[in-house]
Amino acid sequence: MALVNSVIGFLYESVMHSWQVASVVLKYFLAANIIILLRYEEDLSLDKLESNILKYGKPVILGTGLLGLVFAAINLTVTPGFRFLSEFTAVLVLGFLFWKY
Repeated sequence: MALVNSVIGFLYESVMHSWQVASVVLKYFLAANIIILLRYEEDLSLDKLESNILKYGKPVILGTGLLGLVFAAINLTVTPGFRFLSEFTAVLVLGFLFWKY
């Protein structure tokens, strides 16, 4: 029973750390996509932004999940600056990816 409790505790910690990593990484992911489209394209259209987010969304989500597992294993905590803005952006990007997939 103690093994089950420790596994559940580790999974809970990994989900918490994954959310913290996602709230830090996803705002920069969204900003980088907007900057790339502004720099290399003439206009910023939502269709191009959507295709870029869908193209690179799965690897970014996989990376945040793996970083969350690593941070939970070594007990490292990441706190985002502008917490509300970071978490709001993460919810928007994750919600968009969930809606599209």
